[in-house]
Amino acid sequence: MCRHWLLASLVLTLGVVPCTAAELAREVSLTGVVTDADGKPLGGVLVTAFDEENNKSVTVSTKENGRYTFTDLEPGQDTVRARLIGYQDARTEIPSGDQAGEDVNLEMKRASGPVLERQRRGFERISLLDW
Repeated sequence: MCRHWLLASLVLTLGVVPCTAAELAREVSLTGVVTDADGKPLGGVLVTAFDEENNKSVTVSTKENGRYTFTDLEPGQDTVRARLIGYQDARTEIPSGDQAGEDVNLEMKRASGPVLERQRRGFERISLLDW
């Protein structure tokens, strides 16, 4: 009797799982390279994918060769932003349709003036924290 109850519970639970094979197939992989204005790859850059409402969704970090990879983005994420102290943020749209699957490369320019000063003040606040 207990086995039948357990089996029935398992079947009912699996029947209402919202993630289907079709939904899994719609997940998007995205790769690219982040470089500076001279074309040199930048490691340690935080690359974030946002959804349509501009809510932060997934963040990864570039390797030494500047390459980043998102392996399981959900449909609807349409913007990528690269961020590194000392550089201006770089943004681009994620390609869709025929361009989907192509590398999304980002070029970052050195920060200066007010942008760099804001970054320095923020970094000083973080470095004052006692870990």
